[in-house]
Amino acid sequence: MLIVFVGLFLSCKDSTKNESQAANSSETSIKEIKAPSETVVNDITGIEEQKIPRTTIEKVTVEEAKKLAQQGYKFLDIRTPAEIKRGKIKDAMELDVKSYKFQSDVNLMARDAKLIVYCSAGNRSALASKLFSTLGFTNVVEMPGGYMEWITKEKNK
Repeated sequence: MLIVFVGLFLSCKDSTKNESQAANSSETSIKEIKAPSETVVNDITGIEEQKIPRTTIEKVTVEEAKKLAQQGYKFLDIRTPAEIKRGKIKDAMELDVKSYKFQSDVNLMARDAKLIVYCSAGNRSALASKLFSTLGFTNVVEMPGGYMEWITKEKNK
């Protein structure tokens, strides 16, 4: 009877060891699954595609924005038409960020367009800049002080 008891005890100990090894191996495979993928499956077509690399949008001051404008960058005012009526940067393009067609209008733009994005004070331009970044624009900068900082600097000249 003692032999049977020792045999059962040892077999239980081995099965506990096997269960812990199995748990460790499943943890390893879970970690491997969580590794970032370079591709995604398009939810519309079902075709596997390369991920668009995330980029960051550089933030520039009013002075830096003026220098970039001399190098061919265009100002993009993303405020509402009512806000733009009160004033805007000369020759700035207009694209209302609150418009239902904002993203479709952005999608029509060349990904290498040289743009300085601004709004009134920087909140909406930060959100719009994330969209430009996600869509793969390569020459877009944000002027976070917006039009308010622009007119303040102009008045203090």
